[in-house]
Amino acid sequence: MTKLSYSTFGLTQLSFLDAIDAVDRAGYPGVEVSFHRDQFNPFEITDDDLNTIKKKFETTHVQAACVATASHFFTPSRPHEPSLMCIEAAGRKRRINLVKRGIHVARKLGVDLVTFGSGFIRDDHVANPTIDPNELLVDSIHQCLKEISLDEDITLLIEPELGMFIETLDQGVNLVNEVNSPKFKLHLDLCHNYCSEKDYIGALSLAAQYAR
Repeated sequence: MTKLSYSTFGLTQLSFLDAIDAVDRAGYPGVEVSFHRDQFNPFEITDDDLNTIKKKFETTHVQAACVATASHFFTPSRPHEPSLMCIEAAGRKRRINLVKRGIHVARKLGVDLVTFGSGFIRDDHVANPTIDPNELLVDSIHQCLKEISLDEDITLLIEPELGMFIETLDQGVNLVNEVNSPKFKLHLDLCHNYCSEKDYIGALSLAAQYAR
């Protein structure tokens, strides 16, 4: 049975609890909990707040489907910056901490999926050709995965997107295989896949076994 979810990122003019009510009234069975600096800031929300949100879901038909760590969270004018493959270690740490906070939020809300993107090749990468952005990305993902216990049902998902370092499903599959963790899989965004792939149906059929 196919079930549709709506992202709170599309309702940022509302408070977070009001956004949940709006999605519930619209009849969606699921909602993507998306980080937002003003609506749902993971560094400002306390565990008491998360308990309140969890109780809210218990009173609605809509359920939390995944936690999306925000693309525009740190620098709205430069999506995904700093990224998990940022040249500067301090920048990578900021993004790693955001993903780890996503894991914490997922754990508290009883959600089993946390999503993020790789980010883009920037001028810093071009100016430092001896530094492999893929090595930085893989290392950052492993640091994020340390936040998840083997016995808990939480999976990190990489979302390939047009223009990003990881933009095709084939690149995503290669990354999943390189990281080699049962807690790391693919996030299949049909719009992004349609834009990135010459044969997106064929690419989806090959990538499906790597998706969660």
